[in-house]
Amino acid sequence: LRFCQKMRELDPAFSTEYFRDKSLSLLMLMLYSPNPQELTVCACEQPVPEELREIVNATYCNSGVNKYSIKDGVCDVTLTFYLDSVHYCGGRIRKKSDKIRMSLRKVITKPTDLGFSVTAVTCPSCGASFDAEKVKACPFCGNPYPLEENDWIVTDLRLG
Repeated sequence: LRFCQKMRELDPAFSTEYFRDKSLSLLMLMLYSPNPQELTVCACEQPVPEELREIVNATYCNSGVNKYSIKDGVCDVTLTFYLDSVHYCGGRIRKKSDKIRMSLRKVITKPTDLGFSVTAVTCPSCGASFDAEKVKACPFCGNPYPLEENDWIVTDLRLG
């Protein structure tokens, strides 16, 4: 609750529900992607653990904020997700209860744009519009797109 209260103080457009849904959406995107390291939303230094790559279906049970920090207009937050999952490994299917930790980062110097879409961004360098869902740099000028200035990015994902 302290995280949500602090975020609402800094960003009046912040919504607990929006953040929960956004973070869960990012988690599922990372889990189900064939190569999560290539996703624009992924700024992870370590590869996604193989055991998480085995998840073929997951049901959200609960989540919570472990810790957060806000420094120089950048918010870093670590969450724990509790999921009932189906893993496929070595030709076998097994059900598990997973505890997954995910760290996120966002520049919070401007209010959240609830209508922001990574599929239709404007390059701050050249003004070109493009789909930044799977490309990390503007295809026209080559400059990296600063996704964390507009949306949350994943900086770490691991078993909890």
